[in-house]
Amino acid sequence: MMKVASGAHHTLALTAEGKVFGWGDHECGKIGRTIKDDKDYIQKKIEPVGHRTAVDIFCGNHHSFCINAKGQAFAWGLNNHG
Repeated sequence: MMKVASGAHHTLALTAEGKVFGWGDHECGKIGRTIKDDKDYIQKKIEPVGHRTAVDIFCGNHHSFCINAKGQAFAWGLNNHG
């Protein structure tokens, strides 16, 4: 792992190969995926977010960010305030 970032109830990990993985509370899409089984939403297995060329990651309480190798920023999660 190159970096691990945590929000209020979720975590992202960035690998040396630029892949991003997320786990934890999936509410609002903050780990980059929707989970259909809500019975045990706090402890979900680590799964890829979909970014393959990330160079950095960040987390807020209910949202997540990554920067790719081209310098583009991506955000996902709660968007109640734009």
